[in-house]
Amino acid sequence: MKLKKVRYKEMIAVMIAALMVYAGALIYTSRDSDTGIKSLQAHLSQIEAASDMKDFEDIQVIVTEAQDSYLFFGFSIVRDIRDSAINVIYFDLPAPLIPKDTAVDPYSAQNSALARYAEKLFTLAGYTDPAGSTMSVVSLNAYITSVSPDPDSPENGKDAGLYTMEDLQSMFPDISLERLLQAAALNPEPVYHSCAEETLRACAELYCLENLRDLKAYAAFQLINGSVGALDSDFRNARLEFESKLYQ
Repeated sequence: MKLKKVRYKEMIAVMIAALMVYAGALIYTSRDSDTGIKSLQAHLSQIEAASDMKDFEDIQVIVTEAQDSYLFFGFSIVRDIRDSAINVIYFDLPAPLIPKDTAVDPYSAQNSALARYAEKLFTLAGYTDPAGSTMSVVSLNAYITSVSPDPDSPENGKDAGLYTMEDLQSMFPDISLERLLQAAALNPEPVYHSCAEETLRACAELYCLENLRDLKAYAAFQLINGSVGALDSDFRNARLEFESKLYQ
């Protein structure tokens, strides 16, 4: 009987210890989630405050360095590993957020799911006009999807070529290629290698001051969406619900 009492007391002690560990984990998770969304607020405010493409370029560089990933997955410059005399300029379109065949249909279930998800993220992040930001994301995603080349097509990328700095700058008047070079710590070279002509033209239409409002909303969505794992359960649950609707 005495032995049973000792074991009973031991069991109580273990249970109390387990509860204390669990409570500590909850507190840590709550604090981690709280600091997670707060850690994004500075970058989100910078995105919102961008008044021209110069600001947008600066923000992309800052957030890329801070998050160790591309904010918008739009444009970047790196040294060509095959030819050190050439800088490779990537004017890539962001990957579509939903399957391509559903993004261009405004009434598709996947597009509706994307709209609900984006509005939920913007609402949770404290945006004053989550519906307006959501409209920007959905409409921009439809455009990106409509002009994105098929990655599995054997013709994709075949017409990639060399462009002078003057040629590229004339195509992207609102983007300072010189600033992108400086941000990448590259010296100007006489010739630049770029992406496929079709993609380049589509990017030229996209990356301009006229589309800045939509670009800012899309960039903010990308930042929040890419950080969901570090945010609280409301964000994560919204992500799970969105993903469950994608392939229905």
